[in-house]
Amino acid sequence: MEFSSLLEAFAVYHREPEGSRAYLDAIAYILRSVPPEIKEEFYRIVFSHFPELKPDYYDKEGNPLYDLDHACEFLGLSDEDKERFIEWAQDQQGIFADPERLHKIQ
Repeated sequence: MEFSSLLEAFAVYHREPEGSRAYLDAIAYILRSVPPEIKEEFYRIVFSHFPELKPDYYDKEGNPLYDLDHACEFLGLSDEDKERFIEWAQDQQGIFADPERLHKIQ
């Protein structure tokens, strides 16, 4: 799903069912688009609620990145849900890391 603004993404986030493709697309857009201070606060809150969740990598700006298999394991996804999640996650830029691709870039 394409968004033209943060306001539009937040509207979809609040309107769509949790876990739906549109809901997840809105979260991804929001995380890519908010100012760094808000993103830092978001990550601080997430990590305080889920202390066992550790990033697998960090990008150049210090944002946490998660290996797709690690994210699926942490979320406890079934095989069917895992396939759908991976399909969605591969469309997202800057949230999930493909270790093979990272290795090739470095």
